[in-house]
Amino acid sequence: MKIPLLTKLDRKILHSTDERVKLLHEIGIETVEDFLQFYPRTHEDFSTPTHLSQLRADQKNLLAGIFLKVWKETVKHRMKLTKATFIEKESGSEIECVWFNNPSIADRIPINKAVLISAKAKLGFGKISLQSPDFEMITNAIYLGRISPVYREHGKLKSSWIRQKIYDLIDEVQSFENILPPSIRQEEGLMDRNQAIREIHFPSTKEKLILAKKTIAFEELFLLQISALQRKKVWEKEGRGESLQIPLEPELIKSFFDILPFTPTNSQKISIFEVLKDFEKPVPMLRLLEGDVGSGKTLVALAAAIPIIKRGAQIAFLAPTEILARQHAQGIQKLLKPFDKEIKVELLTGGIKGKKRDEILTNVRLGKIHILVGTHALIEESVIFQKLGFVVIDEQHRFGVKQRELLIKKGSPHVLQMTATPIPRTLAIVAFGDQDLSVLTELPPGRKTIITKVAPPSGRVQIERFIVSETEKGRQGFIICPLVEESEKLEVKAATEEFIRLESVFPQLKLGLLHGRMKSKEKEQIMKDFQEKKFDLLVSTAVVEVGVDIPNASMIIIEGAERFGLAQLHQFRGRVGRGKHQSYCFLFPTEKPTKRLQAMENEHCGFRLAEIDLEMRGSGQIFGIRQSGMPDMKMADISDGRIVVQARNAAENFLDTQNLAEFPKIRESLKLMEQVSET
Repeated sequence: MKIPLLTKLDRKILHSTDERVKLLHEIGIETVEDFLQFYPRTHEDFSTPTHLSQLRADQKNLLAGIFLKVWKETVKHRMKLTKATFIEKESGSEIECVWFNNPSIADRIPINKAVLISAKAKLGFGKISLQSPDFEMITNAIYLGRISPVYREHGKLKSSWIRQKIYDLIDEVQSFENILPPSIRQEEGLMDRNQAIREIHFPSTKEKLILAKKTIAFEELFLLQISALQRKKVWEKEGRGESLQIPLEPELIKSFFDILPFTPTNSQKISIFEVLKDFEKPVPMLRLLEGDVGSGKTLVALAAAIPIIKRGAQIAFLAPTEILARQHAQGIQKLLKPFDKEIKVELLTGGIKGKKRDEILTNVRLGKIHILVGTHALIEESVIFQKLGFVVIDEQHRFGVKQRELLIKKGSPHVLQMTATPIPRTLAIVAFGDQDLSVLTELPPGRKTIITKVAPPSGRVQIERFIVSETEKGRQGFIICPLVEESEKLEVKAATEEFIRLESVFPQLKLGLLHGRMKSKEKEQIMKDFQEKKFDLLVSTAVVEVGVDIPNASMIIIEGAERFGLAQLHQFRGRVGRGKHQSYCFLFPTEKPTKRLQAMENEHCGFRLAEIDLEMRGSGQIFGIRQSGMPDMKMADISDGRIVVQARNAAENFLDTQNLAEFPKIRESLKLMEQVSET
C-alpha cells in the first residue's frame, strides 16, 4: 500500500533518528509531501566518467574502478590521514585517495568492489591525489553516474542523507495529483506533475530536468497569478458603486499644469491620464506607480487628487517616515497654493499630540482638511475621514499588507501605490499582480548625470580634499554609513564613529549626525538645519534613503557600499543631483570592488540597475520590494520574464473562460497558499 502524501514524517518512515526528524521540522518539512517538494538547490552532472589522464583541479572528477587497499597515517601536528589506492577500471592506472581527520571512513571503504568515486584532484608532495572523495557501489549508485541532486543542508541534515531518503521514499508514496488543467499542460508543453517531481530529484536526462523545472515553476507562477487576479476581482466587487466615479475633465488638469513652474514630462502626462481613466470606472482603482528617483511621482498623485477634491472628497497621503511626510506636506502646499488657496493640507505624525492633534482629527472628521499627509498615524482608529476618496501610499513596500488594508477600509477609495525602487516588469507582475501598472520612464529636463566612482582606499585623502573644495563653493554633502555604532563582526563604518573621525578630518566644516535611533523631533530638527544650510555635511545611516530633498547637496559618500543592493545605492545617489549643480557619488567598499558596484559607475537608469541586481542576486532577495504575505516560490525564477508572462496570460485566460469552482485542486492549492502567506 502506498504511503499517503499527507503522512506526518517520523523516524519509522525515514528509518532515521528523532534528531533528524526534528531538524526537518525546523525547516518546515512536516509531511511526506513536504519532503518530496524539498527540491534540490542545484544538480551535478556525474553521468559521464572522466579518465585519470583528464583530471581537473577546478571541478569534481568522476571515476569508475575499485579500491585496492586502505591504510591510516599520522602526520605532523597529529593530523590523522586515511589513504586508499584506487585503480581505474578502464586504464588500470592507480591514484591515491586521501581523507583528513576522518578515521572511521576506513571501515566503510569497499575493497575490490566496483565503485564510482567523485573528487577534486590536488598536487602535493610531488604527486597528484584525490581529496576526500565521495564513493558509491556501482550496483546501487544514486549519486554518482547520473545527474545528481544537491540539497540545501541544515545542521546534520546533509545533502547525501536527504538524497538517499528521498530516493527510498519516492516510489513508495501516492502519486501527486495534477494541479494544472490538461489543456494548459498541453498548450504550454508541460509534464505530468508526478513525473516532474521525480525528474527534478533524479533526472533521467538534462532535457527532462529542464522541462521538469519549467513545469513546477509554471505551476507556482500560475497559482500566484490566479490568486492576484482573484484579489483584484474581490477589490473591485467590494468597492463597486461606493468609490467616486469621476468623468475626465481635461480643462481642470490643464489649468493645474498652467500654474506649475515647469512642464510635466510625457511619462507624467501618460500616468496622470491612466489614473484619471481609472476614476471613470465604476470600481475603485488599484494602481502601482513606479518611477526612478526624481521622476516626479508626487506630481502625478497631486494632479489626480484635484478632481477628487473638487468632488468634495478627501485624500490620505501616507509616507513611511516623518521626514518624508513633512517634506511631502510642504511640497504639496507649495504646488497647490497658486492653484487654489482654499485647499487645506495638513500633516499628522505620531509626534503631533495634545490640542494640535485633537484639532486635526476634528477637522478631518468634518471634512475641513482636504489632504491629510502622514505616517502610520493615519492608520489609527481615531483618524476618521468624512469622505475618503483617494489614498496615495508612497514607498508602499515599507508598509505591511495589513497596515494598508486598515487605511483603505476607512472608505472605498481609489488607491495609488508609489515606489521609487525601479522594479523589472516581470517582477512587478509577480509581486504586484493584483494592481495595474504605470511607469515613469523620464526625468525632468535639465537634470545632470551624477558622476559616480568606486573609490579605492588610497583615494580617500583626495576625495576628502574634493569635499572641502565643494563646500567652499557653498555645496553640501551626505556621508552614508550602514550602522549606527561599530560592530565587531561587520567591518563597516558606523555613523557615530565616522562622525567623530570626520570632525577631526574637517575641523573647518560643520557636521550633523542623523540615524534611526534618534527621536522624531530630533531627526526633524537635524533635517531642517541641513535644509537651512546650518551643516556642510550630514553623516547618516539609511534613514535618508528615500525622498529627502536637499537641492544644494552635490556629493554623497557611501561607506561599506557592498553591503547595499544596487537599488538602494541608486536611491542614495538620488539624494544629490536635485539642483542645478554637477553632483558626485563616491562608493567606498570594505572589500575588493565587485561587478555589482562597478555597474553603478556605468548605469544611471534605475530600471537597468534593478535588472542587473535581479540577475546577480536572484529573486529571493528583491531589494525589499516584495510584499509581505507573498509566498516563497521553490522553483520559479522571476528573472525568466518569458515564463512569468506566459503564466500571467494563462491565468487571465483561465479565469475568463473557466469556472474556478469546477477545479477543486486549484482551489485547494490557493487555500493552502493563503494559509502559508498568513504565517
